[in-house]
Amino acid sequence: MKKDKKNIASGGSLPYTKQIKWNRQEKAFWQKYFNNPPEPEAIPDKLGILSFRSCDISNSDIGFLTSRVKSIEALELDDADITKEAIEHLKRLEHLGELRLKGCTELENDCIPDITKLKGLKMLHLVGTNVTIDGLMGMHTLSKLEKLFLSVDPKKDITRKMLELKSELPQCNFYINYSLYTFDEEACSGTNN
Repeated sequence: MKKDKKNIASGGSLPYTKQIKWNRQEKAFWQKYFNNPPEPEAIPDKLGILSFRSCDISNSDIGFLTSRVKSIEALELDDADITKEAIEHLKRLEHLGELRLKGCTELENDCIPDITKLKGLKMLHLVGTNVTIDGLMGMHTLSKLEKLFLSVDPKKDITRKMLELKSELPQCNFYINYSLYTFDEEACSGTNN
């Protein structure tokens, strides 16, 4: 007997989004990256470390992922050809602990407002993206962020910007070009007066 949408939404033990069957493109995504789950119901809500490092994952693939999964401990998208659209999809997640975007050259400062909505982030890796230190201002909502990796032109003086960033994220360690950024104690105490 075929159930109609109304009965499915109100009668099953699974949330409605888990009961919807997938289209051909979504099915291809799950087959390629998740060992061919037989039905959407077989996909867990929570995942640990999920690596798409150097894969040909797309913005729409991230959309498929976040339409079924609600929590990811660590998501590795290094060198992926993704844009701001993929980051917008990540806002659907209830929890994301770590986000690695190293080498995602299509990402620019305009993705930062969406990243700031990922309140559970503890680690963010932006080395090799087009996100600049100027684009990072306004990240104070990431109160759990412990590590932030960023690329900066070594000839550029970033002292003032780093002090601003530290005031927004006092608990965070900053790694500039893979080296821990150390703050001048005198400069830091001068910002508090």
